[in-house]
Amino acid sequence: METPFQQSADENPAIAAAVITHDERALVVRRRVGEGTLSWQFPSGAVEEGESAEEAAVRETQEEVGLRVRASALLGERVHPSTGRTMQYVGCELLSGSAYVADKEELAEVA
Repeated sequence: METPFQQSADENPAIAAAVITHDERALVVRRRVGEGTLSWQFPSGAVEEGESAEEAAVRETQEEVGLRVRASALLGERVHPSTGRTMQYVGCELLSGSAYVADKEELAEVA
């Protein structure tokens, strides 16, 4: 049962972050609008209904930076101290593509 102070998973879905490494480097993106004090982060987004964290990480990577990746492992999760949202970190292997700002509304650059 929800109390007035709790939000349901639909109102506050978990966030899946894709941790993509290649040639001993990790891909990060800079958001156009900072989230708290954080502007550089892994490609990420809300886990949609019926979707796993791994599926969300793969989808968000394609949408945000144009890369095809395969989820290899759920690395861990935590509750974000500022937002209270569950963050799920997914290790991903690069399949194809070159990273670029595919979602120009959300991202300013990739590195």
